[in-house]
Amino acid sequence: MADTVLPGKYAEALFILARKEGAVERVKNDLGFIRNTIHKNPSFAAVINHPGVAREEKKKIAAAVFEASVARISLNFLMLLIDKKREKIIESVAFLFAEKADESMGIKKLTITTARKLEEEEKNKLIKKLESAVKKKLVVNAEVNPEILGGIIIRDRLKLIDASVVQFLNGLKADLKAAKAEGAGKIKKAPPKKAKKRAKTGKKSTAVKPAPKAVKKPKKKKK
Repeated sequence: MADTVLPGKYAEALFILARKEGAVERVKNDLGFIRNTIHKNPSFAAVINHPGVAREEKKKIAAAVFEASVARISLNFLMLLIDKKREKIIESVAFLFAEKADESMGIKKLTITTARKLEEEEKNKLIKKLESAVKKKLVVNAEVNPEILGGIIIRDRLKLIDASVVQFLNGLKADLKAAKAEGAGKIKKAPPKKAKKRAKTGKKSTAVKPAPKAVKKPKKKKK
């Protein structure tokens, strides 16, 4: 799918129509079904893609195969591609339409290829970082390719993002260790507070008490 300009235009037009009819998810599934059917049946694919077969004949065959299984909007689209002699772009259109459908639902698909299998904790940490960066929910397909020398490949559709495995994964491990240390710190109980020592002294208080008031004697009466 090197050239996606034309398939992209068809996918966009179909997406707009499907969204108006509230059938985005149904059309996405239908296109996937059509694509897989063509892949799994080489003889059928040969007829549909053969330039020597008349368009009306192709449409009759396609209708016989898909009419009972897909929505009318999806079947009409396939007929349009046959009329325009664009049958061979159905795979690209299906892929691009699925991507638009997922993004409309807040979902983005990425393929991550690494030289070694990522630990589950590493994979989850990586997905969270990527989700934070793209502000979308990600569906990640993780692959392993030992032939990748010093690299991790993150593929967003046809766009490849290369990074150093050594730097990237080492940084990821450092983040994980930091997270573990922080978690462990939160679990530790705070040391008990030391009781304040009361000052003890054997000396009696030297405070001077006020002298008692003098009591006045009553005066004697004169005779």
